Amino acid sequence: MGSWLLALLLAGSRFRVLAALGVAVELGAIAGLAVASTTGLFGFRESGFGVGGQILAAYGTESLAALLLAASLVLTRRRGGGSAR
Repeated sequence: MGSWLLALLLAGSRFRVLAALGVAVELGAIAGLAVASTTGLFGFRESGFGVGGQILAAYGTESLAALLLAASLVLTRRRGGGSAR
């Protein structure tokens, strides 16, 4: 949830380095969840879609955060800004 809020705060801002790192974190979180859902990770394996769809919700929010951060990168490049502060 915190990463999603970070994505909203950074959307359209000039923090390209932070946005790029945020995209990497989000993609890593999605990959970790995918591994945990299929083959297992560190001895843990998720089964099904979770009680009440928490796994689907996690995929959705992580994907949304990655998209918002990527959009922030594109918008700052188009405006010619984006210097890291």
